[in-house]
Amino acid sequence: MFRLHCSPELPDPSPDAACLKRLATVARRTLSCHAVGGLINVVLTSDDEVRRLNRTFRARDKTTDVLSFSLNEDEQPPVLDDEDLAADTPMGEIYISVEQARLQAEELGVPHDEELSRLLVHGLLHLAGFDHQTEAELHTMEGLTEELLGAAPADTITPSWRTDLPKGV
Repeated sequence: MFRLHCSPELPDPSPDAACLKRLATVARRTLSCHAVGGLINVVLTSDDEVRRLNRTFRARDKTTDVLSFSLNEDEQPPVLDDEDLAADTPMGEIYISVEQARLQAEELGVPHDEELSRLLVHGLLHLAGFDHQTEAELHTMEGLTEELLGAAPADTITPSWRTDLPKGV
């Protein structure tokens, strides 16, 4: 389960209803293939907020496009008897800089909502246990991202329930 939030400090123009609908669709698709278990909060926010978070939690005083934070301290899926409780248990947060997404979209020559979707999938894959510390890991994440963005039909995507990998940012 996920919740999409738009920060009150979002720069104008804010993502429109069609963009938010696309993000919700992409999030559902990603989570159906790469379960995280529990609630994921996704926050669309400003460069300033992402920079503050990056400085506070990663000791990097610079902006970035997306940050993922696992709230599952032991890095293992929760074991709960009640499925409703599991769906409401906070498992992670993703912060996406709308400004960085806009800049990257312009550089890549793609629509803004496509770049926001790409960043959302990237953040969700981190919470599902994927990382990109090596070239092979990066290639895997990029391939999965393309599949999940619609380059492949949904029924050809192989689900993964990877809990053996460290959570990334």
